[in-house]
Amino acid sequence: MCTNVKIWNTLHPISPDNAPRKTPTKPVYSVTFSPDGSRIAAASADHAIYIFSAHDATPALDPLVAHTQEIRSVTFSADGRYIASGGADWAVCLWDGTSGKLLSGPLRAHTAWVWSVSISPDGTRLVSGSEDSTMRMWDVGDSTLTPSDLVATHDNTVYSASFSPDGKRIVTGCADGKIRMWSSQTLTLVLDPFGSQSHTDEINSVVFSPDGRLVASGSSDGTICVFDSHTGHLVLGTLQGHTFLVRSVVFSPDGTHILSGSFDRTVRVWRVKDGAPACGPLVGHQDWVLRSGPTPAPLDEKRPRGEILSGLKMSDDGWVENGNSQRLFWVPTDMVKLFPTPETEHVIGSGGILRVDYSAPLFLGDEWHRCYED
Repeated sequence: MCTNVKIWNTLHPISPDNAPRKTPTKPVYSVTFSPDGSRIAAASADHAIYIFSAHDATPALDPLVAHTQEIRSVTFSADGRYIASGGADWAVCLWDGTSGKLLSGPLRAHTAWVWSVSISPDGTRLVSGSEDSTMRMWDVGDSTLTPSDLVATHDNTVYSASFSPDGKRIVTGCADGKIRMWSSQTLTLVLDPFGSQSHTDEINSVVFSPDGRLVASGSSDGTICVFDSHTGHLVLGTLQGHTFLVRSVVFSPDGTHILSGSFDRTVRVWRVKDGAPACGPLVGHQDWVLRSGPTPAPLDEKRPRGEILSGLKMSDDGWVENGNSQRLFWVPTDMVKLFPTPETEHVIGSGGILRVDYSAPLFLGDEWHRCYED
């Protein structure tokens, strides 16, 4: 399995000189961005959580150590105050999201591996999914975590559990190939079956769209499905393209795209409006892709536009100039903050995928129309 954390579409170049120094020594099972997009948390099989700067990939904190076995899931609270983790030691931990200090745990209320942890949007509750076939609710107090009396029993391993954006519902995906919708207040079923017979193998990942209308799922059958979250009806899919099981699915922050990570070593991007691939597979990992996620916010909103290529700079108004301040070409204003550097292969926006091929000839003047490829 891969021990690297790949950053796709961040807006700062990452050079070899800035490579992380404190890196995982075993497979990374889960990665997530902080709510402001400034940091990345990576949960590893070496029993530690690593926090990196999303700007330059340098360690932001010392490794977070408390679990005694591999860590399967890590997540930030919506306000960034907390980090939660769950692992093969049957335990859940709560950490300070700023300092990395252990606040609670390891707490063992499950009797088998914890595969998924998710914090409610208001930060007061945590839900965990386990190989013991249960989903358990936890109360998050003032820097404390305690198991509640709410437990939902499934027929098999709960691989994924996610809160809806309003915090009222929880969707779970299980090893029995079923998706279920629950009330977060009582952990009683709201919809069962949900998306019946859409997948033919275990459900590894389920997630709500940002507006809560849709649920996306990724399965060991290698496909992605999209459902109406209120009716459970299939609205998109099955989306086929991966050649091995899909381990992770996530919506882009604007809800227009779905990213999927697979054991086929690729990340794929799908358009929600029609289910079509938004671009070719993103290839770079040398082993299975277990978790993938987009940055929740632009990374360079306060950063002056700098050098995008040797001798070329972009001004705030979108003009790209050479070393003599001569204007070469103009980038539309809505793309200025997204314009990729050579180290950023693709930028995923609501209007589609932006890629600049710096190895191709630069077409200027009357040749400008040759720059664009549909």
